[in-house]
Amino acid sequence: MASILDKLAWDSDAGAITFNGVRYLLIRPETIANWQEAAEHHDALAGEKVFSGGLAGGRLSGRGFAQQLGLTPRQMVDFMLEMGCQIGWGRFVLEELSEDRLIVKAFNSPFAVAHSPAKHGVCHLVRGVFAGVAETILDGQVKAIEEECLAKGDEYCRFIFQKIQS
Repeated sequence: MASILDKLAWDSDAGAITFNGVRYLLIRPETIANWQEAAEHHDALAGEKVFSGGLAGGRLSGRGFAQQLGLTPRQMVDFMLEMGCQIGWGRFVLEELSEDRLIVKAFNSPFAVAHSPAKHGVCHLVRGVFAGVAETILDGQVKAIEEECLAKGDEYCRFIFQKIQS
């Protein structure tokens, strides 16, 4: 796979970084972690709101890149795992892909590393993005769980996406 980083474009006049015409930004993980912790302190649903934002982005990326690049479902997952790695979200490993389930491990998630120790998963943005990808490749809504998380003291973050049967 060609390097995603090699295909990033910087427009100095617009102050924008893009990949295939889609805008991205660089931001310190501590910025997100501190904002998320403050929001969670005041709003029990803050994590789900962060998840929702990731879900919207994952849906757009999943559908858009699959269409633009002509990717099969497995190629789409591999592409997004590699993209996540190349943009600094950790090292991602596919554990399982079936017709109704996707399981992904994330090693060195910057969101978990920057977050205070927690009793629950804190990588809501990653969970949301890959839930959007899972919805695309599994062709339906999914239940998204962060079963393990570095912020809880686990070795890695592990996400399970299970298609919801209608």
